[in-house]
Amino acid sequence: MTLSNLHRQVLYTEEEIGLRKTDCAAARLQALNRTIAIKPFPVSLTKENADTILRPFDIIVDATDSFETKYLLNDVCCALKKTLIHGGAMGVAGQVMTVMPGSACLRCFMAEPPAEAFGPDNPRPILGPLAGLIGTVQAIEVVKCIVGSEDVLRDTVLFVDGTRFLFKRHPVARDPHCRACGKKVRV
Repeated sequence: MTLSNLHRQVLYTEEEIGLRKTDCAAARLQALNRTIAIKPFPVSLTKENADTILRPFDIIVDATDSFETKYLLNDVCCALKKTLIHGGAMGVAGQVMTVMPGSACLRCFMAEPPAEAFGPDNPRPILGPLAGLIGTVQAIEVVKCIVGSEDVLRDTVLFVDGTRFLFKRHPVARDPHCRACGKKVRV
């Protein structure tokens, strides 16, 4: 946990700076509800371990801040035929997309990360409350998937403009030649 994360993550406190996010999050969530089972994975998600980590779960929520990890989650979920609730925020804008077996995926929407993607060499601050808003939309998508709602953000990206507080839905067509969800799925 780092100080730079505190403004956008509600599970952590200043006292936890330097501790592993997985341990802090598990402890906080367990304190909120003793009846839930939590299994933290205190490792980085990699091509080598993603299949093993993701395989047991039906729905995966992307709350990562790395395009590399977002695409890895997308590709593995497509290969495993798992539902992925993608979410991302940069600056004052964010997006949510639900990727399900047979639907358009993140690569259908955006085959590669944008040229202006942030990272260690190009940091971009995130409006803290926007990250919470994106997470809330993702949580709603998870519940809709669990109850079998047809009205999920499948084949759709929901854009959130935090400056003007606008929400816009954008349709995404599945690309039959997509390297993640197309006919020849490879990870």
